[in-house]
Amino acid sequence: MTFTPQVVNEILRLSNVAPGLLRRSLKEIHANGYTIPAGWTIMLATSAQQLNPNTFKDPLVFNPWRWKELDANIISKNYMPFGGGMRQCAGAESIVRRLWPHFFMW
Repeated sequence: MTFTPQVVNEILRLSNVAPGLLRRSLKEIHANGYTIPAGWTIMLATSAQQLNPNTFKDPLVFNPWRWKELDANIISKNYMPFGGGMRQCAGAESIVRRLWPHFFMW
C-alpha cells in the first residue's frame, strides 16, 4: 500500500500543520547581507519551504503522485510538517495514524 502514504504526505504538505519553527541563534550569523545576532529567536518558515516551486512542481496543486518521483534527500530537506530532528513534534506519528482511518471508513 504505497498510495495512501503519498496522499497523507500531500495533505500534510499543503495543510501546513505549523506555520514555522522557532529556533535561537547560538552564534552570530551572516547570510545574504544580513546579520542575526547571537541569542535572537529565528522563525523558519517551513510552510513556505513546502510550497517552494523550485522543489515541488505546481506546489499549490494537490498531487499525491509527486511523492513517488521525489528523491529522499530532497524530501528530508524540504518536507517538515512536524519539524525535524531532536525537536520534532512528539505527536507527529499520532497525527499521521489518525489520518489513515479516513481512507478506509466507508
